[in-house]
Amino acid sequence: MTIFKSLDTCYKFFNRQLNAEFLKAGYGEMTFNSYQYLIAIYKLHKDGDRATVTEIANRLSVKKSSVVEMVKTLLKHEYVIKKENLNDKRRFTLELSDKGFDMMKIEAAFSEKMIQFFYDPLQPEEVEKFEEILGKVAHHLEEEVFQ
Repeated sequence: MTIFKSLDTCYKFFNRQLNAEFLKAGYGEMTFNSYQYLIAIYKLHKDGDRATVTEIANRLSVKKSSVVEMVKTLLKHEYVIKKENLNDKRRFTLELSDKGFDMMKIEAAFSEKMIQFFYDPLQPEEVEKFEEILGKVAHHLEEEVFQ
């Protein structure tokens, strides 16, 4: 199996299982892409930054128009809250709603479970080597992205 086929299989498995967790908790299905936006909003607030359309676009390396469309979806499903700027009604920031925070908690617990699941068939030395190799690839990709 090629690396791309393996990554695709892992991605599809993770996404399918995560959606099952969301559905089990009473939430609707969410795409991995949608979830990346929730994570970006969460991390911007955690880092002390405002979650504006521009900041989200910069964080995810996407166009502002894409952010605007996704924000509409996230607002419709009540995963985020729109906070208007008191000085300029055209401007706003986004925050996770209680529902959005609950989904973050579900994903965090799920991710821990999935890490263990992925590592189960590996020996400790294989886990170490796997993390080393994946770290090298990730470092190389980060260098390419930020050039």
